[in-house]
Amino acid sequence: MYNQSMAWILGSLRKDILWLYVPGLAALLLSFFFIPPSPSLAYVAYTFVALQFFDSGHVYTTLWRTYLNPEERRRRKAYWIAPVIFFVLFFSWSYFQIPGLAAFIIYATIFHNVRQFFGIQKWYQRLNKRFTVWTDRFLYFNCFMPFLIAHFRTGPLWNQDYSEQDIWRFPNENLYRGLLVVYLLGLTAWLVWEILELKKHREWNRFLSTAFPTALYGSCFLLGKTASEVVFPLVVAHGVSYFALMTLALSRTQKRFVNVQIALLVVLLTALIFGSLEGVFEENYLDLSNAVLSPLIAVYLTPLFCHYYFDAFLWKGTHPESSRIYG
Repeated sequence: MYNQSMAWILGSLRKDILWLYVPGLAALLLSFFFIPPSPSLAYVAYTFVALQFFDSGHVYTTLWRTYLNPEERRRRKAYWIAPVIFFVLFFSWSYFQIPGLAAFIIYATIFHNVRQFFGIQKWYQRLNKRFTVWTDRFLYFNCFMPFLIAHFRTGPLWNQDYSEQDIWRFPNENLYRGLLVVYLLGLTAWLVWEILELKKHREWNRFLSTAFPTALYGSCFLLGKTASEVVFPLVVAHGVSYFALMTLALSRTQKRFVNVQIALLVVLLTALIFGSLEGVFEENYLDLSNAVLSPLIAVYLTPLFCHYYFDAFLWKGTHPESSRIYG
């Protein structure tokens, strides 16, 4: 049996709830009930905080564990090779107007988002000193299935903010209903399994790390009708969690961050500055359908996909810093 007081990533139930779960739930409520997607000051402010500060901004905080960390920078040649590969890839994709670029960005982002939830869940399993493959399988099913089903919804989905090329859709009421039945059966199986697991092991941290993304993805992709309802809760939950986890990692691995508060301040300022700059860039230069802008589009996408790629090994249990980060 694990020590309940030590089974929370940030040190306590209150901190984990505040940083890892409350922001996503708050964004869900704001998107569905309080801030309609209209040209109001509240919506403009909400859009900036969700998309520029949390979503775009969190990407650049990875700099502190990679290029701005001499020890890590020397570990991998990938830090110099990957940007070149991504730049060439996205320049070519944009310049030759190959279809599917926007869809590829969206699908890669969803995968990255789910992988962070998966990482949080594995972190709890490590703290609990007990691993189970079924909780991993249920997490993937509970998140990816609503995303798949959303492709077959017949009602409006993101239409106000996205074109058909941004996400492939195949409206089909019969297929939608059939997949929904499969999804509900899977959710039932997960709940039954969790009840039996909780009776034996009482791993509430691991349960919470599956229940939260399950509720988030189900709500966004099966109930959401606008970009703010579908996208904003996902990017807020992802971005704020990343701020907290990055702060923890920096404070445990780099002596220059003398305490958690300094690390958090650096993370937030980095996100605010770079997220704001990226917002200006998006407003003035981002047009995936314009081949003339291919170099700028490649510059825009390269940091994003470097972030996706670097995160794939920075947070693994085999990374040299993992023992200090995960304890």
